[in-house]
Amino acid sequence: MSISAVYSILNADAGYNTASSGGVFSYNAPADVTKPYTILFADNSGPIQSQGNAANKEWKDIIVATFATDVAGAKTLAALARTLLDDYQGTANGVAIEYCKYEGVELEDYDRELKKGVVEQRFRLCYVL
Repeated sequence: MSISAVYSILNADAGYNTASSGGVFSYNAPADVTKPYTILFADNSGPIQSQGNAANKEWKDIIVATFATDVAGAKTLAALARTLLDDYQGTANGVAIEYCKYEGVELEDYDRELKKGVVEQRFRLCYVL
């Protein structure tokens, strides 16, 4: 549920679609993907259901991984994703999002073998059930 909401926020923005010209994907990108592109995935843990004793809400950590030909390009795309997602409130893909909060960078790296830079950012998403 939360991945589809984040996907729709990024995919609905024309500027992000242009910047992430290879596409936005959930969990995996196709083998023939072109850079730059974005992959979204959820933290492996289950949703947090008791934070702050709030009824009818769940929290989920989402990773937004941006890929480009170098780290600088991945950082530029990551900054755009952060601008769109940090402090987001509203409804996306039918999911009522109370807030989406930037939690920090998980990874910043360059893979010499695959010739791509990557930046992974973590966001905490609170949504109404």
